[in-house]
Amino acid sequence: MHILRVSKLAFVTGTLISAATFAFFSFFNFNYPNSTSTVVDAINNKGQVVGSYGTTSSYGQGFLRNPDGTFVAIELPYPSTDSPASGINSAGDIVGSFYNPVSNIVQGYLRTAAGAYSLIAD
Repeated sequence: MHILRVSKLAFVTGTLISAATFAFFSFFNFNYPNSTSTVVDAINNKGQVVGSYGTTSSYGQGFLRNPDGTFVAIELPYPSTDSPASGINSAGDIVGSFYNPVSNIVQGYLRTAAGAYSLIAD
């Protein structure tokens, strides 16, 4: 198992190679709806998970998965080709990055728990 993050409530995100080695853990799998791939990058103490998903026409789109199993897509109000989410705090604020084709650079973003977006400056 490759462990990426562990929350205070012992929620773990990572990649499982062999379940037999970790028989004392409980695992669950999920995929972002209608995606071809799903990658988990972070988890907070509430059990909210962030990461990215791909489809046949896009890759690296960010998402939030709530503990009840509902998903929220990261839909940036900026021009972007992808928006992977890489971190979430206990308040539910999400950080990530995106490629801005207008400026031709990768920029950071913050999505507050209320759904407001802002750019993170260099």
